[in-house]
Amino acid sequence: MVKDRETIVYRTVAFTAGFVLMTFELVAARMLAPTIGTSIFVWTNVLGVIMAALALGYWLGGRLADKRKEDMDIVWLLFAVVASIIFVLVAGSSIIELGLVFFRDARWQGLFVATFLFAAPSLLLGMTSPYLAKLAVSSTKTTGNAVAGLSTANAIGSILGTFATGFILFGLIGGYTILLALIILTIVASWLVAPKELWKLRVAVSGLAVIIALVAVLQPADTRGRVIDTAAARYVVHEGLWRDGREVRMLITGPRGAQSAVYTDGSNDLVFWYKQQVSALLRRLHEEDAEFRVLILGGGAFTLPDYLARNFPKARIDVVEIDPELFDIAQRYFGVEDHANMHIYAEDARSFVNRGGDGKLYDFVLVGVSHDIALPWQFATKEFGEAVAQILARDGVAVVNLIAAEEGGCARIYEAVYGAYAQYFRYRYLTRDNVAPDEIANSVMVFAREPKPELGLRRLDKEIGRVYTDRFAPIEHLLLQCHR
Repeated sequence: MVKDRETIVYRTVAFTAGFVLMTFELVAARMLAPTIGTSIFVWTNVLGVIMAALALGYWLGGRLADKRKEDMDIVWLLFAVVASIIFVLVAGSSIIELGLVFFRDARWQGLFVATFLFAAPSLLLGMTSPYLAKLAVSSTKTTGNAVAGLSTANAIGSILGTFATGFILFGLIGGYTILLALIILTIVASWLVAPKELWKLRVAVSGLAVIIALVAVLQPADTRGRVIDTAAARYVVHEGLWRDGREVRMLITGPRGAQSAVYTDGSNDLVFWYKQQVSALLRRLHEEDAEFRVLILGGGAFTLPDYLARNFPKARIDVVEIDPELFDIAQRYFGVEDHANMHIYAEDARSFVNRGGDGKLYDFVLVGVSHDIALPWQFATKEFGEAVAQILARDGVAVVNLIAAEEGGCARIYEAVYGAYAQYFRYRYLTRDNVAPDEIANSVMVFAREPKPELGLRRLDKEIGRVYTDRFAPIEHLLLQCHR
């Protein structure tokens, strides 16, 4: 009976360790999004550091288990995990700021932050596995079953932690609150092991840990504004002065710029230059009372769709935004309305275009999808350019917004995006927010099958260079040339 109870306890601890590890891993990547980004480099650093720390933890835990066999060692290991997660809560913002100060390259920023914040919890959780195995094995005849039971429990915990966090927790509570929940869960698991030993000291340590964690969570998690976590992403709603001296409210999703903005004085004027350009293009192509179809890929805070729906009441404005909660945020903080002629599709923009949209051709397609300020790689390939061409009316135009330069290192991303679309459209146009060709700036590319002199834009007749495909599109590596 006692042995069965011990087995259940050890497997429960193993399950908890797996759940905490995978949940912590997802929260770790989310923490870096507003300041360092969500690129493949961020995920590489988070996963790489955590796996390296786990490996070291397995080795250290094995060495420790060879020398000792005490239930209380597991208790102290779990309390150490709690302390390391509390450190992330308390010092996380400062460590991230240091990473931004010390390094300009996102790869090194991510490695620095991941090492100082995420290695310790992973190492300590890794140490629990071999030590639990030592405690669980009572005979060489049952070693396989004991280790298999612990590994299975740990794996099930990892699976549930992954799906519960991605599908449920991020949609209910913020990342910092999830860390608080992990702290409490780990403390509860520690009390399953030898609950009567040193119980007064453990009560004091447990209570102190929860109080410190609560204080940390109740403090603003980001000094730039209100932090909003959804199942899909982390957003920061921030207020400040724009270039024209007027106060704006911005939606920030990454370290290099705002995704959307509105003036706080109640004006419906568009804040961003590229959105002003998109509106101007539509006015040159269509009358305000004309009937036509617009597809906008990437909703942001829906400020542009809202503006177009107001000013072109007979046009159908379709918006594809992968985060179904973003429209609620747009209504709450950015004054966006639910217009009858605006239709929202909560799905991946690439998938929407690949399946032919809603089955009808569009007169105007805007590719405004972005991770931070970068166009994701899957929207800069020949396959996507072809898919856009297939859903566009014969006399329609496709518009791509990107931040790049025409010359210099940053021109590589400019040329990659140009090539992905240019081969399907004979007429190509460009307008930029800065006239200097070697300076990084908003660039609005316009593609059409038929000439569009009424747009009044500079014609692009440059040759098509390297065209990337879905099999190989190193867009994030090309972006390093822009944002070193």
